Amino acid sequence: RLSVHYNVMIVQNLIALAVGLALLMTWQSVYALVAHRYARSLAGLVLYYGWCRYAPGLAFTGALARKALRYSSGLYGARLLSYLSQNGAIFILGIALTPTQLGIFRFGERLAMASLSVLTEPMRSFAITRMAWHNRRGQPTTPVFHRFLTTMVLVLGGAGAAIVVFVGPLIGQAFQPAYAPAEPVAVAIAVSVLLSLGYLLLDPLLAARGRTGTLFWLQLASVTASAAAVLATVPFGLEAVAWSRAGVMLLASLAALVLVARLAEPGQRLPLLRVLGALAMVAGYGTMIGAGQVVAQSLIPDPV
Repeated sequence: RLSVHYNVMIVQNLIALAVGLALLMTWQSVYALVAHRYARSLAGLVLYYGWCRYAPGLAFTGALARKALRYSSGLYGARLLSYLSQNGAIFILGIALTPTQLGIFRFGERLAMASLSVLTEPMRSFAITRMAWHNRRGQPTTPVFHRFLTTMVLVLGGAGAAIVVFVGPLIGQAFQPAYAPAEPVAVAIAVSVLLSLGYLLLDPLLAARGRTGTLFWLQLASVTASAAAVLATVPFGLEAVAWSRAGVMLLASLAALVLVARLAEPGQRLPLLRVLGALAMVAGYGTMIGAGQVVAQSLIPDPV
């Protein structure tokens, strides 16, 4: 029933977008943003009930609740740590930086993350369904991890390369010059998302196998390293903080790949040549569009 879930998400977000734009045009207030969030939640509630016809009941099964808690406690803990990692870093930056610098960092971060999360979230949801399907039937899940890893390197790598090449001109053309310092932040965050692919896919793999406690401890190590990196690099500016995240994500992905290798079924190894081939294709694509942009800029006169 994932198709129903995604159909609801599409309609819900379209409704939220229309309501949000209408509110911002007629009510220039921060409370318009709050009302937009309420409208999105209400639309989702109505759509889910209307589409699925599932209504909450009053029955409570203690055994089922305990089983669900044992399975999901690691996931909830990992999600909480992920939330603390993202917002804790912003809290540290809010103390160390000026409001303008913090706004520039958040702008560059959201510009990259919003573009790439459109690809990462559906792929992760699809990955967990496929891995769970294989696990329920006693089939190896590691090959599924490897296939998704190679595919996401190609897909996200291509999108990330486009962001690296075009985010500068986009900011220069669509936004005021004061936003220009957000370009290196967006580039570094886009690279960090690509470097985090091994870690992003570990979540579905461990969830499918019921090893959510392992995910919690790995997330705890990642959060600790991320906070230490922010504290160490914040004196050197926004770009250094953004690239420190890329470094932490690289280490987290390497740790995830080592863990996957240890948990792999007999005879299952990382298809290193395929991953390197995908990375080479991404590098070639990025070089091609970067060279194309340089040639286009040299041939097309600056309108200014």
